[in-house]
Amino acid sequence: MSLHNKPKKALSTEIVPQDYICTQNDLDIILPIKNMPSLPGKEVLVLIDDALVDRRHLECLFQPSAFLNDEIINAYICLLRAQEHLQRRSCGAVYLETTYVSTLLKRDGDNNIKIEDLYAAHDTIENSTIERRVERYLDHDMVFIPINIEGIHWYLAVIDARKCEIQVLDSMDPVYDREDLSTTFKGLQRQIDIVSQLKELKNHKWQNLQVASWPVRQIQFEEIMQTDGCSCGLFMLNYMEYWTGDVLSDNVTQDDMIQFRTKLAAILLSSELNKRKGHPLIEENDEESGNLDDVVMLENPPNICKRSHQSVQSKVMNANKSADETRYQSSLCALSMVDMPIGKEELTDIVCNYIMSIDDAETLETQWVQNLKPYLICLSVKQLQASLKMDQPMSNVCFNMGVRILAYTEYKILKSSRKMVSKHYMDLQFCTLTDFGRDPKYRKELDVRELAKSLESWPFMNYDVSRCKFILMPFVQHGMFLLFVFDQEDRTMIVLDSNPISDWCKDMPYKQYAHKIIHIAKYYMLTMRVARPGWNDDVYRWQHILPADTPTDIYE
Repeated sequence: MSLHNKPKKALSTEIVPQDYICTQNDLDIILPIKNMPSLPGKEVLVLIDDALVDRRHLECLFQPSAFLNDEIINAYICLLRAQEHLQRRSCGAVYLETTYVSTLLKRDGDNNIKIEDLYAAHDTIENSTIERRVERYLDHDMVFIPINIEGIHWYLAVIDARKCEIQVLDSMDPVYDREDLSTTFKGLQRQIDIVSQLKELKNHKWQNLQVASWPVRQIQFEEIMQTDGCSCGLFMLNYMEYWTGDVLSDNVTQDDMIQFRTKLAAILLSSELNKRKGHPLIEENDEESGNLDDVVMLENPPNICKRSHQSVQSKVMNANKSADETRYQSSLCALSMVDMPIGKEELTDIVCNYIMSIDDAETLETQWVQNLKPYLICLSVKQLQASLKMDQPMSNVCFNMGVRILAYTEYKILKSSRKMVSKHYMDLQFCTLTDFGRDPKYRKELDVRELAKSLESWPFMNYDVSRCKFILMPFVQHGMFLLFVFDQEDRTMIVLDSNPISDWCKDMPYKQYAHKIIHIAKYYMLTMRVARPGWNDDVYRWQHILPADTPTDIYE
């Protein structure tokens, strides 16, 4: 009997062997969750291996006509993987792949994607995700790969190494073309070819490695199983569970799938492998926890009587001020905007003009601004001045402070509108700690755990970075800033650079960023595997985009 889900009908010892039907215990688990308001991204209810399911993802199991999403499918696949009897079947050793990897395979089958050069940039093949995947597949008699037709239909593709064929299990008539299938296996073939060029693949179970040329066989069932337009994902999961390579070991019907939709929610929520069972991760109310630990002015003003807009402006514009006057004016910047009956923009201009007017050596070295979390940042008057000068690059510390303010400001806006965080802002810590541009033998020893902190949510925000669509990573070299955008959903890396393309690579702009991309991808993958255990994606393999319409600085 399967320990993770419904017992097979043929093996059930229950009086009522209708294994897809929810018991009262199942309903007691499901109903409180079903009645819970769906706040996207705030209630992590299921975490099995690296498959994360929040309340929003479960909604497709509560709606009878909804299409199953990747999160639900992958969580159930992780449960199937944990069952030893499902790994060893009459056909031999079975490996169950997730939709995350099948999406990568399909993308890599696109002829427009050039992956060989990036793959060759790996430090060692032993560290390659591609190599591990290929060798894992070759060590199994059958590999089950879920295929999705652009959000329209799910079906199962099975690599049967015993017969050197691709088997297709589809709950409906093959009314769709199999372009997704051919592209997926073309991507797998490219991965196999790359690995076989770099090392000898031997002692495996496959008769030949030309998987893209293996014949495709549509498995014919006695009758069409699916009679609605939304149960294909449910059927596919049952195929992954019961297919032996020759037959299904249990009967599967449309009526079963109607019941299984709700049962699946109970299975995921109650599984002993669910790390969130009994203690879902709910975002706490952080209204009382402060805001970015408050950016504070370190120097409090002395005892000063009432000030007016006119008195501030007159002191700011006084060119013949003494050092004592300068220190006096310095304290004025600690005044709250509430104390000054002027607009924010006007006040900003006054403060900026005042900062630029300071030339007292002691005041220039004074630390005016401090923020403690996630690490200490202090800004001096001199650094603030430098950030306001048009002919000087912004200092790293000012940039990092700006990132903190930007991240927190956007979070507050999203929270007030009850929207989920879709972007994770990184500062220059990642760039600084990885020592880009320095000879590797002179680089300081890297603390990956410290680096992984750059992929944690900002203080008081409590969001899951792995659920953000975008991760924004700034990069600076010789005072030149650019931005790398990691699109985790589309698995692309976008390079945004306002600096003109150098003459030496105008014919191929990508060359200007090749070394940076290789460096960043290497340490990003290393960091993600520490920050998110079980993460095994390969950023080298992602599509890299240089938008043609990026605004460019024009230098005189």
